[in-house]
Amino acid sequence: MIIVFINMMLLISTFSPIAFAQTEFPNNHIEDLLTKGESLYNSSKFNEANIYFDRALQIEPENVDALIDKCSVLFSIGQSNKANTYCDRALQIEPENVDALYNKCVMLINMGKSNEANTYCDRLLQIEPEDVDLLVTKGSILEILGKLEDAITYYDRTLQIEPENVDALTGMCVTLPGIDKPNEALEYCDRALQIDPQNFNYLYNKGIILFFIKEYAEAIRIYDKALKIEPNDITVMQSIGMALEKLGKYEEAIGFYDMALKIDPNNADALTNKGRALVFLGKTDEGISITEKANDLLDVQNPFLNNLNSSEKFEQTLELMNQRSPWCNCKIDSYSPQ
Repeated sequence: MIIVFINMMLLISTFSPIAFAQTEFPNNHIEDLLTKGESLYNSSKFNEANIYFDRALQIEPENVDALIDKCSVLFSIGQSNKANTYCDRALQIEPENVDALYNKCVMLINMGKSNEANTYCDRLLQIEPEDVDLLVTKGSILEILGKLEDAITYYDRTLQIEPENVDALTGMCVTLPGIDKPNEALEYCDRALQIDPQNFNYLYNKGIILFFIKEYAEAIRIYDKALKIEPNDITVMQSIGMALEKLGKYEEAIGFYDMALKIDPNNADALTNKGRALVFLGKTDEGISITEKANDLLDVQNPFLNNLNSSEKFEQTLELMNQRSPWCNCKIDSYSPQ
C-alpha cells in the first residue's frame, strides 16, 4: 500500500543518521521494507518510517512506491521542499502515477500554489473522472481561487455519485453563501448534520450562515451546541458575542469576549470585539483603549493616532474595528467621552 496523504501534519523532524545506522533490518526485500515503513507511518512514527523508506531507496533508487512514500513522510514532518523533490522523481519515472499526482496536488494546495494544484487535479480527473475525492479536491481548489460557481459544480457532481459525501455537503454549505444562496447552504448543512449531529465544524458552519442571514438568536443556539463540543474554542465564543451584540445584549457579549481572553489574553480579535461592545455601551474611552491594545498586538497601530484629537481618534478606531469584524459594522454618530 502506497501512502497518499490528505492533510499536512506540521511536525519538527528529529531524523538521526545514527538511528539509521543502528537500525537492524530483518531483510532487504523492498516490499517488506515498505510495508514496515508504511505501518510505522500509519502509527504516526514518521521518523522511524523514514528510515525504512531510505533503506528501500538505497537498494532501489528508482522504486516509484518508495519515492512516493518518502515524499509523504517528508511532507508530514514539514519538509515540503524535499518532499516535492521525491514526488517529482516519481513522476519523471511514471508521469501518470495517480498517487504521485495526488500527493503533488495536495502539497501544492498546502504551499499556497492553487493554480498549479489545479493543473495536477485536472490531470488526475482525466485518469479517474468519477473519483469523489478528486472531485471534492477540485471543488476546494476552485473555491480557494474564488471560482465559486465552478466549485459548486464539482461538489454537485460528487453528490450525484455519493449523496452523503460530507466533504461535498460541507463544500456546498461554505460556498453557496458566497453566491448569495444562504438558504440553500443551510439545507446542505442540515444534511451533513443528519449524518453527524455532533460534528463541531458542521454546527459552526451553520451558525455562520444563520448570522449571515440575520437569524442571530438561532445562530447563538447553534453556536452554543458547538461550544459544548469544543468548550475552549475562542472563535465560537467570539461568534456568540457578535451575535449577542446584534441583539443589543452588549454586557452578555462582553462576557463571552472575556471568556476568550481568559484563555488567550492577547487575542487581538477578542480585544477588538470587546472594545467595540464597550463603545456601544457608552464606555468609549475604555473601548478605544482596549482596541488600541489589539492594534499594538497586530502591529497595525496608526502612527498618526496620537496626534489626532479625541473625536478623530474615535472615528479612526471605529474604522479599524469594522475592518477587523465587518459583520458587526460599528456605526455610532459621534464621540461621547465618559
